[in-house]
Amino acid sequence: MGVRKMIKPIQGTKDIVKDALVQVGAYLEGIDDDIDDDTDIQDYIQDSVQFISFIVLLEENLNITIPDELLTHNGLASLNSFCFELENIISIKGAQ
Repeated sequence: MGVRKMIKPIQGTKDIVKDALVQVGAYLEGIDDDIDDDTDIQDYIQDSVQFISFIVLLEENLNITIPDELLTHNGLASLNSFCFELENIISIKGAQ
């Protein structure tokens, strides 16, 4: 397996992730500091119910299944890396 080159995620994916955080009450748009590319998503999620709601909402909005290995501390360590992985899942699904 080769090394994957990390490219900047599409802004639309970031917007979907941010919107999901707002919808589950993890991020208060206009009140909390803006989320940047290096933001640790877990800093915004308060409990397991909010986390599961966030993941289910993303899966529904993106029409994908997020693999368990992405739902780790490292997988959610930054908005940019999480969106990059989501886009990989979307592209693989689209190629099938």
